[in-house]
Amino acid sequence: MADQPASGGDEPDAGAGRLEAAIAGSAARAELDALVLLISNFPDEQAARAACSRLLDERLIACANIQAPCRSLFCWDGQPQDESEVPVWIKTRPELASAACARLAQLHPYSVPEILVLDARAPIAYAAWVGAETTQD
Repeated sequence: MADQPASGGDEPDAGAGRLEAAIAGSAARAELDALVLLISNFPDEQAARAACSRLLDERLIACANIQAPCRSLFCWDGQPQDESEVPVWIKTRPELASAACARLAQLHPYSVPEILVLDARAPIAYAAWVGAETTQD
């Protein structure tokens, strides 16, 4: 049954076409605002949680997503390495990106931490929430 076309013939499924059109129309109408996404890897979840908790307490970031451990392959001091690391995605406002990056580097346990700074865009409501959570009193 799974191999049969949903409409019973060769014409495309009209329902799927409407869904795709609705998604495309919704995305075209979405108003977006600027955010910054910092990405970093930590040696373990405890180190990631400690650094991100400080950044949150200092209101330099609105959110940190601590990911599942991954394998990182890289060279260090000319030697191949294969390590488990914990990736983190951190969201902040563009005007706080430099301060958040500098503070993350201070808090990070690595002597040369990976900190990628990516310009991003998000729906206005989410960007407004990031702004509210990173506004210092």
